[in-house]
Amino acid sequence: MDTALFDRVRRERLLEGARLNTLHALQRAVAKLGFCDPPRPGTGRHSARASGGAPI
Repeated sequence: MDTALFDRVRRERLLEGARLNTLHALQRAVAKLGFCDPPRPGTGRHSARASGGAPI
């Protein structure tokens, strides 16, 4: 998984809705491991946020 793959998924609209939040989170995790660039700011803003998890 590299930056080009994440960009392609967004550009070709291979995922939509709440799945874009998942893609954003996945890219952040892969970037932390050093395999790609972090997602650009705002790439996960237009979909519903996950809810219902345990409080931190």
